Amino acid sequence: MPEEAFRAARQGALWMRAVPIIATSLLLVACGGPVGGPEQQLRQWIADAEAAAEEKDRRKLLSLVSEHYIDARGNDIDEIDRMLRFYFLRQQTVNLATVVDDIVVSGETAADIRVTIGSMGLDQSSIGFDADAYKFHFELENNGDEWLLMGARWARLGDELR
Repeated sequence: MPEEAFRAARQGALWMRAVPIIATSLLLVACGGPVGGPEQQLRQWIADAEAAAEEKDRRKLLSLVSEHYIDARGNDIDEIDRMLRFYFLRQQTVNLATVVDDIVVSGETAADIRVTIGSMGLDQSSIGFDADAYKFHFELENNGDEWLLMGARWARLGDELR
């Protein structure tokens, strides 16, 4: 019996020494730069964009867009800002359901992301709510520090991307 008590005490002492090491390791990982490879960073970019949209945080959303943004419709970052401003003013609430359809990374500095986004929110229409689903194709570039949106195409679900 004394041997079992000694073994249990020893395991407890080892565990107590391991806890600070584990906690410090988790803290270093959490405070460090981007964790994981490019795909994980891009999934985090998507999650950050979704959270910012649901919070109606235009500044946060625009921080994810390159100042050199241009899309096939001729929109630049200023026009994206105007679209977001109009949408957020119309919507009292924004709720999104995002499905990542595909992520393709090219050389760790460029990426194409295809997502389907369902949106629903309370608005000021006579019905009182708005719901829709869109397909997006995002083109991103890693500038060394972060992934930024360089261009996008989108359409209502079932329509051709433009």
